[in-house]
Amino acid sequence: MKKILLMVVFFLLCSGCGTIFSRTEPRDYFYREGIYPATKMDLDFIKLTNTALYPFSLLLVVDLPVSLVFDTLLLPLDYNRGK
Repeated sequence: MKKILLMVVFFLLCSGCGTIFSRTEPRDYFYREGIYPATKMDLDFIKLTNTALYPFSLLLVVDLPVSLVFDTLLLPLDYNRGK
């Protein structure tokens, strides 16, 4: 039971990184234009990796709902940034 709880806490702590990475400087590989950039970044990386081979994909799947929520909250900022 402790092992499962630790894994859940670990995944929750790792989630949200798409929101930060997608809003970094434009010359960064993780940067995405437009609205919902973190969601776009997560989906792009999920398409590139195979969940059976790369455990990193599991983190992206966990991060996707968190990125969707934060992208929605930051929608006005992203909209103004795109102008």
